[in-house]
Amino acid sequence: MTDLRVDLALLGRSADRLARLQREFRDIDDRADHLARLVGSAELASAVGEFADNWDDNRSRLLTSLDTVGHLLTHSRDSFLALDAGLSGVAPRT
Repeated sequence: MTDLRVDLALLGRSADRLARLQREFRDIDDRADHLARLVGSAELASAVGEFADNWDDNRSRLLTSLDTVGHLLTHSRDSFLALDAGLSGVAPRT
């Protein structure tokens, strides 16, 4: 019989990293506004603002995908823990 080995710590770290990426992408508007004020050129500031505005739709879809994958990772980790606990007769650890 072949053993199934799952790196539960990796699943947890991956979910945490995705959550950090989500925060970074959510905060990008604040950074774009800040950068637009720092560039010193009205034309370049306008381009930065326009880019940030156009990126909103794509960023929204990306945030949704990151959220979905993060939930899948967490659910997979929790499911493997519960399965392992059920097979061993021990309460799952989280």
